[in-house]
Amino acid sequence: MTSFIQTHLKDMNRKTVFDLLSSVDTISRAEISRRTGISSPTVIKIVSYLQEKGFVIELGEGSISTAGRKPRLIRFNPDAAWSIGVIYEGDYLNVGFVDLNGDIKHLKSFKVAPNLDEMIGRRLPVILNAFIEEFGVSRQKILGVGIGIPGIVDPDTVQIEFAAPIVGVEGRRDCRDLIDRLSEQVGLPVSIDNDVKSAAWGEYITRGGEALQDLLYVSLGSGIGAGIILDGEIRRGKHSLAGEIAFTSFDPNFRMSKTEVGWIEGRVGIHPLIGKWSFLENILNDGQAGSYPTTHREPYEEMLHYIASQLALCISNLVAALDITDVVLGGVTVNVLGDALLDKVNEYLERLCVIEVRCTLQQSRDPGVVGVAAIATNHRLMEWLEG
Repeated sequence: MTSFIQTHLKDMNRKTVFDLLSSVDTISRAEISRRTGISSPTVIKIVSYLQEKGFVIELGEGSISTAGRKPRLIRFNPDAAWSIGVIYEGDYLNVGFVDLNGDIKHLKSFKVAPNLDEMIGRRLPVILNAFIEEFGVSRQKILGVGIGIPGIVDPDTVQIEFAAPIVGVEGRRDCRDLIDRLSEQVGLPVSIDNDVKSAAWGEYITRGGEALQDLLYVSLGSGIGAGIILDGEIRRGKHSLAGEIAFTSFDPNFRMSKTEVGWIEGRVGIHPLIGKWSFLENILNDGQAGSYPTTHREPYEEMLHYIASQLALCISNLVAALDITDVVLGGVTVNVLGDALLDKVNEYLERLCVIEVRCTLQQSRDPGVVGVAAIATNHRLMEWLEG
């Protein structure tokens, strides 16, 4: 029992020092000891261990301290290890190399078909192996691959709990065999999670994490979903249903189904929107934020108001229920409509919310890739720190 407690304490101390190092630019060993309450000899041992692993870079002497001695400064090395984030949202696939600071170093996007088995079983192994070779990093430095998909995903059991029609899943699906086979084909651990929950976590990391505590991330693309961060943790819920606003309905006569798209998703997903405003497809293909066809100015404004009103209704209800004031909009549709859509959403929120809400566009280059890569990193990091 004593041996177990000592080992557990050692691992906790290493994680504490690692987390502090990754959150600052430079720091001395003495300052680490002061901030963490860990004894100086223990800090020296931990830093030496992290240096051996490549997580720490020695910088040399800093300015003179109050005691008259120059502290030796060290810096966290975010390139010591990497993870690969994959976001598959039906029509689009984004793949990125992410460092330990949550910065994307290499990113590629693909237009793909909405078929989970075809994508993960056949195309993704080829894409990932080529991607790793192109980036030129040793697989020994890659902690793992995280995949985010649209659907109610239990990351522990590797189950899609309900149908995920956007990726061609018609009912409850056990993905363990699919993920295990992919892991063998790329030679790396692979985890799976919900795409929007992952994006919420990625945006939370990008914005400084602890300074926010709570965050609501709303994504609009092939479908619609939300990720909720409460007290610095992803909120999943007992059934992994937290944030699944695709099932939001403002029609009392609508009958919800586990195997079909939800009421709101059937109105603001990419395909229903293109069905109403065909010019949106050209805007999405051009990928230019804020662009609009000059010959369709009035329909364009009508479309913006329509999308903004639906988003604002979902957001205002979540804000009232969860008391969240920081809201971020992201996703393919939001990214190409940009500030024009954001302004309209904020106009509606001013009327609908009883508290002041800060609704902004995503800051991360691709929060889903960042978030799902960070989740993959966390799965393996303790193994690395435990040596």
